[in-house]
Amino acid sequence: SRSRSRDMSFWDSFTKSASDAAETTKLVTLRSAKQAEIMYIESQITSTLNAFGNDAYPAMEANDSERVRAFFVAAKRVVDQYRADIAAKN
Repeated sequence: SRSRSRDMSFWDSFTKSASDAAETTKLVTLRSAKQAEIMYIESQITSTLNAFGNDAYPAMEANDSERVRAFFVAAKRVVDQYRADIAAKN
């Protein structure tokens, strides 16, 4: 009976350790997925800023401040949404 009690204690300990390891793996996976999502959104921000520069530069050369402003407002709206998405994930 004492041996059975010790075996159950060992099994309980083993089961708890396995459960803890599975939970840790799950948390690491979720954190990695979240980090990947954030990195993707950050790359979208960079792409948006690059597109703004490509659009705005010719307008600036032509001294068309209204077009520059329109490009800025559109890019800012997109970047602000991406930043809000990142904030929501943190």
